[in-house]
Amino acid sequence: MIDYSEFFNEKALVALFSTNDRNYKSDTNKKNFIEDINLKYENFRFPSQTHSSNVQFAKKSLKYNDTDGLVSESKSYNLGIVVADCVPIFLFDPLTKLYGLVHSGWRGSVNSIVKNAIDLFQMSGSKNENIQAVLGPAIGHCCFEIEKNIIHLFDPKFLSRKSRKKYSCDLKSIIISDLLSLGLKKRKILNDAHCTFCNRSSFFSYRRQGETAGRMLAVMGWKGS
Repeated sequence: MIDYSEFFNEKALVALFSTNDRNYKSDTNKKNFIEDINLKYENFRFPSQTHSSNVQFAKKSLKYNDTDGLVSESKSYNLGIVVADCVPIFLFDPLTKLYGLVHSGWRGSVNSIVKNAIDLFQMSGSKNENIQAVLGPAIGHCCFEIEKNIIHLFDPKFLSRKSRKKYSCDLKSIIISDLLSLGLKKRKILNDAHCTFCNRSSFFSYRRQGETAGRMLAVMGWKGS
């Protein structure tokens, strides 16, 4: 387990990322992880994760169709997502106490899903310069190859040519560039550089394992909730 809670410097805030100790596709495994860290499973909200760029506010409902990120205005709701190469993004404003968790694959990244999340923070009174962000483990530039037929979707500055037909892409640099352009401070952005593809012993990877790949779990919320 990787603990990012300290980065946010908020005593009661929990921001955690699992390793490949269990496959968190399973609701039972999600529940066990959450109860092991003394949070209440019934207070968790999970987006459906369809590789969209849609972000919603967490609310009473348990269903968030066609959604890949949630932002909460209430400490009553904790947030969770699962990943296996895509970038988990933890967001927090220490002044308004808003927090968010975003699943950003290549589609979400090129369509600026993180901007959509920050827009919800703004709607609830946050100033972008106050927001903190953590980018958790994900597939790195070293291993993320894309086919020639989709390179037109990416800004060339985030691509490197690997062969005549393949390019590597730096997903995290796309996201960080978006965050900085939105006014977040560089010192308030933490990038965990672990590559899920490279680190076989610690992480699942869809690119490495295909359909058999398990999922890691990212959670964010409040102690006692």
